[in-house]
Amino acid sequence: MPIDIKNLCPISGKILVFGGIYSNLQALEALYKAANDLEIASDHIFCTGDIVGYCAQPAECIDFVQSWGIQSIKGNVEQNLLTGQDDCGCNFSEGGKCDLLSKQWYPYALSNITAANTNYLETLPDHIRFYIGKKRVTIVHGSAL
Repeated sequence: MPIDIKNLCPISGKILVFGGIYSNLQALEALYKAANDLEIASDHIFCTGDIVGYCAQPAECIDFVQSWGIQSIKGNVEQNLLTGQDDCGCNFSEGGKCDLLSKQWYPYALSNITAANTNYLETLPDHIRFYIGKKRVTIVHGSAL
């Protein structure tokens, strides 16, 4: 499967990179406040994926990221939500605690996102690439492979 890479224009100034929101709206709101306090523009903020996860507020987090206007890529959770997998794709040991928890929260996340959320997730690239000065930066989730 080909990798979808979004190439951006060169960036100067402060950037913020984060990932693993895992449906935690309150943490996302706190990060938004911190970014505003630091005067980091939304187009200089990058999410490495896994907006959704572990119950809580998946639709609200997707809506927040979208309305904030930041750059994001798909994490494994978003990829598996879009392809109809039955878990997050973390390859936990079969029958282990994380495997069992994933099989509980993943269906919750799937049933609590909207069609509009899914449409937004489909627009997210696998990687984002840009330059800061002479340095090339690639935003990935987990691995460039």
